[in-house]
Amino acid sequence: MKQFILKSLTLALGLFHLNTGNASLSVFADANGDGVYDSIFNTTPGAVFKLSVYANEDGLHEGLTSYGVKVDLDSPLKIAGATATDQLANITSAAHWDLPESKSITPTIEVIDGSFFDTFSGSVHLFDMTLLAPNTPGSYNVSFKNVEPDLTFDGFVGFDGFVYDSTITFETTQIKVVPIPAALPLFASALFGLSWQLRRRTSTV
Repeated sequence: MKQFILKSLTLALGLFHLNTGNASLSVFADANGDGVYDSIFNTTPGAVFKLSVYANEDGLHEGLTSYGVKVDLDSPLKIAGATATDQLANITSAAHWDLPESKSITPTIEVIDGSFFDTFSGSVHLFDMTLLAPNTPGSYNVSFKNVEPDLTFDGFVGFDGFVYDSTITFETTQIKVVPIPAALPLFASALFGLSWQLRRRTSTV
């Protein structure tokens, strides 16, 4: 149903706005909450962290009105809190999209959403996903693709009907899982013991 609605919206926009000018759009992940592309993100084994996915829309086509993204996660990187009944619980569209997001695994993750009333330009927040880092140190990629080749509707569409799907640059973020140095807990313990001794001496003077 959601896919039918987006397809209908795309066709309607195309009837009123037959703009086929050149444009470009990039899709990327932000790990630091600043809306800027992060090519590398460092974390620790078993850590839970959030990636926000954005599209950098050029503003040439009256703003973005829909999107469709595939997410590829290098194994064993996975969505945090995934269960057998709800593997996508920790993926949510940004609040400004009017329609409830469509989410699936086929076998890669697909996230689709759109808006009937608003359009968005510049650095457009698409959705957030909370991930669980593997316990094994190493480098794992989070990459994106377009859903359009596998579906019967266009994914990224401007308000004037322009379809971005063939012009998109998809950026990859490398998740580096770095173990905590074995000496660090001992160092922290020593600092705690030293501070306790200093407080004790101060209290007895």
